[in-house]
Amino acid sequence: MDHHFNPWSSVPSERPYVPECDRDSVAEYNAKCRAEKYRLRTDVLPEPFIGRIEAPVLLLNLNPGFSDENVVEHARPEFQALLRNNYSQVPSAFPFYYLDPTIESLGGAKWWSRKLKELIDACGGPRKVVNGLLCGFCVSSTSHIILAAFVKERSCRLSNTCPQSPLPAGP
Repeated sequence: MDHHFNPWSSVPSERPYVPECDRDSVAEYNAKCRAEKYRLRTDVLPEPFIGRIEAPVLLLNLNPGFSDENVVEHARPEFQALLRNNYSQVPSAFPFYYLDPTIESLGGAKWWSRKLKELIDACGGPRKVVNGLLCGFCVSSTSHIILAAFVKERSCRLSNTCPQSPLPAGP
């Protein structure tokens, strides 16, 4: 990532956790959402992707949703360190950080362990899997063609009541 602009390295250390290049777009998007549950959350660190950006396997998931548990989990210093290292692609024993045993009690870690159980078992454990996966999030689908984007901020839900303009994508 050294040769490209990385907006994630500029995520502030305090709320709102939105890179400067996306602040206006996120504010505009949230202002257009009628219900708060559809707004992008800026009170927790964004999770634009999980894992090595050069991983051979790309998992496309829908919006991960949001719960009050996420606020508590995102406030944990060890989770914040893993997430910020992921932004910068700092070499790690667990680049797919939700498989890192230091956070195995978190809801996201439990969810990913359940979803990847067969793969983890077939490969001989999480250490065999963590370098090969990258997760991005699908934000829309039209005519059976998936339009993928790395959604930076979480929302409780995506809805047709929110603006149909594209989500902010940074420079």
